[in-house]
Amino acid sequence: MSCWCDPIIDKGTVYTDYHMGIGMVFGECVFTPIHKWAFGIGILSLVGYIVAQLPQLWQNYKTKKVEGLSIMFLIVW
Repeated sequence: MSCWCDPIIDKGTVYTDYHMGIGMVFGECVFTPIHKWAFGIGILSLVGYIVAQLPQLWQNYKTKKVEGLSIMFLIVW
């Protein structure tokens, strides 16, 4: 997978795929170090969310019950 950035220039900065291969792996265009940081923080947020939910998922799997699973959680998710 590769990234096709349109436009290739964003606010005077030319797109290059040297930012950790983000364009190659995720298909996301990263133009500046600020874009790179924003992408990284977003990925950390997703990882943190998944890690926070693992105990709930594990408990539901072990007990084969979903009584502790909130309907609002599912709607927001």
